[in-house]
Order: sequence, then C-alpha cells, then structure tokens
Amino acid sequence: MTKSYGPSAEFWRVTKLHPLQLVDLFCSLLKAGLFLWKEARQSISGSVLLNIPSLIYRRELESILIGRHAKFFRDCDNILEALIYCLTQARTTGLIPTELSFDTPPPSAIASRVISMGSHDSGRLELESFRRSILFLPLCALTDSTFRQYAVGFRSYVKFAFAVSSTIGCSGQPSTRLPLLPASEEVVLMWLSTFRNADTASNYLSHVRKWHSWLNLGMTWDTFMISQCIKGLKRLAPGVKRPRSRIGPDLLQKFVKQAFARGLPVIALAAIISYAFMLRVQSELLQTHVDDVELSENHVILRLRHRKNVPNGEALLRYCTCATNSLLCPVEAFKLLIRVKQLLCPQGLAVCGSLTYRSFLIHIRSILGDLKVEEADQYGTHSFRRGHAHALAVSGSSQEEICRAGSWRYRSSVPAKLYVDIGQIEAIACRQALPEIDDSDTENDSVGNVND
Repeated sequence: MTKSYGPSAEFWRVTKLHPLQLVDLFCSLLKAGLFLWKEARQSISGSVLLNIPSLIYRRELESILIGRHAKFFRDCDNILEALIYCLTQARTTGLIPTELSFDTPPPSAIASRVISMGSHDSGRLELESFRRSILFLPLCALTDSTFRQYAVGFRSYVKFAFAVSSTIGCSGQPSTRLPLLPASEEVVLMWLSTFRNADTASNYLSHVRKWHSWLNLGMTWDTFMISQCIKGLKRLAPGVKRPRSRIGPDLLQKFVKQAFARGLPVIALAAIISYAFMLRVQSELLQTHVDDVELSENHVILRLRHRKNVPNGEALLRYCTCATNSLLCPVEAFKLLIRVKQLLCPQGLAVCGSLTYRSFLIHIRSILGDLKVEEADQYGTHSFRRGHAHALAVSGSSQEEICRAGSWRYRSSVPAKLYVDIGQIEAIACRQALPEIDDSDTENDSVGNVND
C-alpha cells in the first residue's frame, strides 16, 4: 500500500489553520525532538503543548493527535513528511495567503490599519499574516521539481538527526532527546562524515540551509567547522564526474532513422524537436500544446508557457532546414507530429499526445542499444540538449549565444561545466589557430635556407 505523507482533501476543508501555520506546528514537534506520530500522541500531555504559545495552535495539535482530526494523519509516515507535504500544499495557487491577493489595499493604508489595531489580538493576527507572506514569497521563486530536490537533503539530515537523538537520549525516551530542528553543528558534522561523495554532501548541505531559511530557523550551526568539513571531503572523497552523454547531429540522424524503422514516429519526431529547440523534455516538450506551435512555410515558432530560467515563458524561432537536412527539419517535424497526434490522440491538448517521460526515456536507450552505442543506459532526455549545446560550441558560437539558445542565464557556467566537452573545443581551436602552410611553400623555404 502506498504511504500517505499528508492528510486528505477533506482535512483542508475542516481545519482552522492555513498550511503555513501547520508547517509552524509540525516544526514545533520536531524542535521538541519528536519524529514519529506515535510518540507525539504519547507526549500530548507533556511539555510539548506548553512550548506552543498560541492557544489556537495547541487546540489544533490536540485535535490532530488525539481528537477529531487524528483520523486524517493516522496513515501518515512521520511528522517530517507531513511538514514537507504541508509546505508543498502552501505553494499551490489555490492556497495563496489572502494578504498577497492583488485587490488588497496599498502598503500605506495597511500600515494605518495596523496602527489603529494597536496591541489587540486583531493586530497580532494581522502581523502573523505578514509572516506567512514572508515564508510564502520565497517559495514562489522555485519550480515544483526544484522544490522536490531541496526536500531530499533536508529529509536526509532530519532522519539522521532523529537516529542520533534516539541514541543519545536516555533509553530513547522522547522527553530526553535532542531537538531535531534547528540543526546542530555536531550532528551536521557527523552527518557529513557519512558521505563518500563531496559534491553530494555539498548539495545536501545547501538543501538544509535552504529549508532553515524557509522555516525561519536559526543558522548558528553553520560554522567554520562545517565549511572545513566540506573542504576536507573534497580532498578525501572528491566527486567523480561521470561523462555526460550527448546526442550530436550525426547520432541524432541515426537515431531518427532507427526510430522510424521501428514504427515509432512520435519518438523520432520528439527527438528532432527536443534537439532543435534544446528542450527540457519533462517540463517543456511534454507540456507543449498544439496551440503553442505556430507553423509557416519556412519557419516554426514554439511558444513555451514556462521555462526554468524564464518563468513567464518565451518564443523560440527555428527555420526550415530541408535544403541541407530534410530529415531533421524542425518545421517538418512539427507538421508531421501534429498530424500523427490528431490520428492517435485527437482528444488531448499535448502535441506529443500520450507520450510520457518514462516511455520516451526507455525508447531512447532501447534505440541507442540497437545502434550499438556504448553505455546506452547512461543516455537520457537531456542528451539531446547537451548534444546541441556541444554542436554550437564546436561551430564557434559564443557563450552568450549558447546560453540564449539553451535558456541559461547570461554567462552561466552550466554549459561549460556539464554540456560541452571543453577539451575537444580547445583542441579544435588550437588546430584552427595554426596557419595553413602549403607543402610547396615549406619546400621552397627549406631550399631558400640551404642556399642562404
């Protein structure tokens, strides 16, 4: 049975708290050293409630643990997952705090209203709504996939802290455990010592820092010793950079022919389009609708609704290449893909029809295996993007042009670090830097030297 990390939709209709308030509530439990719901229920009569200043919060916690709301959390994995789940819920459009709605009064009017409230309960509630906005706005800066990635390292640390706290505490009793949040310098150092890849350790540590910022937790644990530990790991266990797989124009041509030969037109056309527009497959290609494509005789415009570094989307122009390579022409690829989509999946909006990320990935590796490509299982959907970026670099495109084509931030180091084979580019540049000397010229120079 699949574990439920958060309450059902019914819970949100009956609870008095906003998801961000529930995040504060669950954070209080983690601060008390509690990790499992079972232990939290056993500690309900202890000092946990006394450490929660808000009466509303205390009543809601009692209801969640032993009252009428307990049924909604009975199948939840643990308190940490409930916290992550609620913060995820808070990021959804429908749960934007009312104080951030666009029809609220201007700041000057709000300031006057707060002054008139004074120190009464209504004034304090107003300030609490501002605090929710402070937490909510930074969350809006992240995409869903990025947010999920940041949860990985945070989850890893808190689970490790729970293991350490359970061992240190007297007989493992919750009342004697160390707080799980905020992080502890000693526990963080022990946690980092378990890593055998410095890059992973550094990434996970950044996740913990990010979550402490979101939850407004103290950062006194982030000391000089922490940074020295990371540096030591980089010397002792440097990250091994596995070669990044790329599908360049030559391999793409073979891939497309093989896909058509196997009767997989959608895979072939999706590959052409992914390469031509340097698309991220899951968040861009598979989210593209037929209405987002504007076709003409000699060019195609793809209007992306969202892009990783361009939240408001952008329009990408590609010209017809039939004169030089009709097989990989993006204009013809889109024309054919739309016709195939209308035949196979006329009801849907997606231009790729029912194609899923997993299906595309499996077919990529299968087709490359047919072509006897080494380590075909190391290729992925980003291989088209990498291949195009590398081809641009080989052709002499500037870093600015590559960043613009791939929707990276200007002067981003990502293309050079992850997408382009710098060694090959340097070798080509050095070869081109040598003057072209005709053999006859060399012989004449040699004769002249002898005569001299």
